[in-house]
Amino acid sequence: MNAGFLPLALLCTALALALAKTPLKLSALAIVLLVFTALLSFAVIPSAHWETPAMLGLWVSAAITALLAYLPRGIKGIWVLLASVNAGLWVGVVAHSAGGEIGIASALPFALLFLPATWLLESQFGAAVKIAASWIVAVSILAFTVALTPVPGYAPDHME
Repeated sequence: MNAGFLPLALLCTALALALAKTPLKLSALAIVLLVFTALLSFAVIPSAHWETPAMLGLWVSAAITALLAYLPRGIKGIWVLLASVNAGLWVGVVAHSAGGEIGIASALPFALLFLPATWLLESQFGAAVKIAASWIVAVSILAFTVALTPVPGYAPDHME
């Protein structure tokens, strides 16, 4: 759960769900900013010993971003750009620490799910967007908790 492109894709999907009520031009700008920030943080941030803190930051960010889909009027203005930069930062850092150029390239298209989410909201199926956002929040909390819980056998102990 904490490896590969799945966490990156869930964060991009959370951003897409949060952008569902945002005007199209602002959503397009947010996606461009997401891609730019992800590529910039992927290229600039060093990967030394950042894997666990980066994953924890990604899961917290995914949960908070998915909760933005519950706002009655959606996110607007500068908050759209801040959410996009935040998601791009974590996507780039986690992809860099996991060493996955392929992961970042395959996860970023999930941000385009704001188009079907917008359609679902307009055709009175908005509950599906909130259910998907709730699922992302639940998975994020579970993955965050599992990442903090020591599992015997994964780390050297005093007996080795």
